[in-house]
Parts: sequence; structure tokens; C-alpha cells
Amino acid sequence: MKKVQKIWDWYFNMIENTGQHDQHDYRLMKDLKLIDARPEGRVVWALKIPMYLCNSHRMFSWMGWVGCRADWIHVGVGNLHGGAAALIFDMCTMSALGPLHEEGGWNFLGGLSRSLHPNSNVSYIRGCELGTDVIIDCYVIQAGRTMAFIRGDIKSPDGSLVYASTEHHKVNYGPSEEMMMYEPKYEENTEVKPKL
Repeated sequence: MKKVQKIWDWYFNMIENTGQHDQHDYRLMKDLKLIDARPEGRVVWALKIPMYLCNSHRMFSWMGWVGCRADWIHVGVGNLHGGAAALIFDMCTMSALGPLHEEGGWNFLGGLSRSLHPNSNVSYIRGCELGTDVIIDCYVIQAGRTMAFIRGDIKSPDGSLVYASTEHHKVNYGPSEEMMMYEPKYEENTEVKPKL
């Protein structure tokens, strides 16, 4: 879990020092809670679906003609937006590479993992309503020196429902010099307390 914590520390260090607090991924990363991280490249996150990640088209539904006019009725809350599901997967699949980090290999920020969007696939299986508790389970299928293939699922905490699934290809091209300035430094045997 130490290597995944380093990713989050690095990211928040960069955001706090560059004033980029209005980004969607920043807000999402603050809401994610790390449940598990395994050395083989698997992470599990918990999230309660917040309003800012939901669409609004489910807020009202066509009721049909009532007398001589069309009418709309309120039918409930929005569901997780498809673009927000892709954002969740982008950030969480990236963190699955954290446990595999070695010097000269996969790293974070500008180089840990940038997806090849044409080669990313998200399947939206069922609606996931505002306030739903979910886990995001991501695991590395293959990671070479420069390319990685990762799968992920957004599902119910007991695993009985899958809301969305992804197959994500990532590329390692190394972080920029500016991003390297914000890398947290830990001694090899230092215990890092999770802030996630």
C-alpha cells in the first residue's frame, strides 16, 4: 500500500503547489478510499457515488400527454455519468501500476500512465445511482517496460453487481521535469501512514 500512497501523495503535492484544485480528478481522488493494494498489481478502492459525478437527464422523465399538454414528472436522482466512470477508471487503473513501480520502470504523473484513448474500452452495464456505495477493483493483466494492460470493474461492495467494466491500455513515457519536483521522498524502510 506504500507505493499506492506515494502516488496519491505525489499527486496532491503537485496540485497543492500548482493551484490546480478545480480539476475533476483532484476532487475524485480526495473522495476515493483505498481498501487493498497487492504487490502483483491489484488495487481496490471504495467510493460513494457523489452528485458531481452524476448526469442530470434522469432527474425528469417524460410522463406523456396530460389533457392537452405534455408534462414532465420528477422520477428521482441521476446515475453515474459515463464520462465520470471513465475518469474513475483512468485514475484507479493507474494506481494498480503503483505496486509494480521499480527504479527506471513505471512511474507516476506525466509518465506513470497515460491512456491510449482509442484503445480504452468502457462497458456501461447498469445504472449506478447517486449515493450508491461501490468498489473499484483494478488489476494489471500485463505490464512491460513501456506498455500495460489493466482491467477494472465498478461494482457493489459484495461483488454481486457490476455497474461498469474497462480494459485499459496505458503507456509509460516518463514524467516531466516539472512533475519530478513534486515527487515525495521516503527512506526505503520508512513507514508511510495511509491518508487515503
